[in-house]
Amino acid sequence: MAGGVSETAWWELAPAEVLEELAGGANEGKGKGRDDAKQGGEALLAEGLSLEAVEERRAAHGWNELEKPPSKPLWKLVLEQFDDALVKILILAALVSFVLAVSEELEAVRAESAAHHSGGDGGFMADLASLLTFQSLKAFIEPGVIVLILLLNAIVGVWQESNAEKALEALQELNSAACACLRQGKWVNELPARDLVPGDVVKLTVGDKVPADGRMVRLSTQTIRIEQASLTGESVPVEKVTDALAPSGKKSGGGGGGRKANGTHGASAGAGDTDLDI
Repeated sequence: MAGGVSETAWWELAPAEVLEELAGGANEGKGKGRDDAKQGGEALLAEGLSLEAVEERRAAHGWNELEKPPSKPLWKLVLEQFDDALVKILILAALVSFVLAVSEELEAVRAESAAHHSGGDGGFMADLASLLTFQSLKAFIEPGVIVLILLLNAIVGVWQESNAEKALEALQELNSAACACLRQGKWVNELPARDLVPGDVVKLTVGDKVPADGRMVRLSTQTIRIEQASLTGESVPVEKVTDALAPSGKKSGGGGGGRKANGTHGASAGAGDTDLDI
């Protein structure tokens, strides 16, 4: 179930019980009897949900989609560009080159000052001012080039990663799943899977993707098989049944022994048609 209305394991209920639970999910606390619940389940399978019921359940359970992880802030993307062994070596090389350049230029400035002023000492500030001359700045070209390369590498890396994320989001939107859903007595073809709510009746045909977790309530063919290798690793399609399965830890007494009767998002329908109550 996609945000189910009950805490009951849906595969342990018979199809009629599932429909009754879902039909009464939007009317909890109104004191409906068994006959009313049964009629509501039959009406749900025949007519689907009303638009009012859809809005109520969406407000209660949200959209049928996985929560998107928050995007990385810009400062974190920039820092990640420097989290590389080669980049760290270049940073170390730039620091060493800068320290050596400062040391050599200070010694040269002091030697030149001593030669012109016969032992006079202008102090540290005078030496520092001498480092800002054009001739002295030439010694800092090498560390400056390394720092410039590192900055350009960070800018290009952030730009490429941002473009990759945008491209991935665009591909996901293009590849969004759709399904045939029964709403207010009419089948809505190509309904986006994210619009489904608990209680929606979905029809699957050969090759369709199962748009959400669901409970099979009716088959229009003898069997249906679901390809779910991407979820469970099973190499062959798995047959699904409408029968209720035994609770966990107990042996199943029917022909559906140990197999799930609920569809799974991302799987594909194999053979036949079925109505899948979401």
